[in-house]
Amino acid sequence: MVDPQTAILGVSLAGAIGQAAVTVRWYDPPKIDDREPNPLFEAGLFFVAFGIVFALVGVVLSRVAALAPPYTSAGLLVLVPVGFYLGYATATGRLETGADRATRMMQSVAGFVVGVYPIALLVVQV
Repeated sequence: MVDPQTAILGVSLAGAIGQAAVTVRWYDPPKIDDREPNPLFEAGLFFVAFGIVFALVGVVLSRVAALAPPYTSAGLLVLVPVGFYLGYATATGRLETGADRATRMMQSVAGFVVGVYPIALLVVQV
């Protein structure tokens, strides 16, 4: 049986890997002192930062789901269509039309992570 911490770790790592892939593919970091930026260093920074943020989101959602188990677990399922719609809409350009592609893709990954968390936590708690 998988515990909630393992589910949080899995979803956080998947989201952080997605953010790092977006960083390598589309993010154009600014030059510092006329030096060319290192995209792998930038991807590593985004991987660590978003890994921590996604893990904190997962911990908060698991704590909320544990408040009143039948109601709050089902209530978190409202985030599934919201997260998936935000992920889809930003990836296709329906939302954030003025943002560059890297920003839209990062927001898309974050939306998909928010949509996956309630499903993962519900499966683990059953």
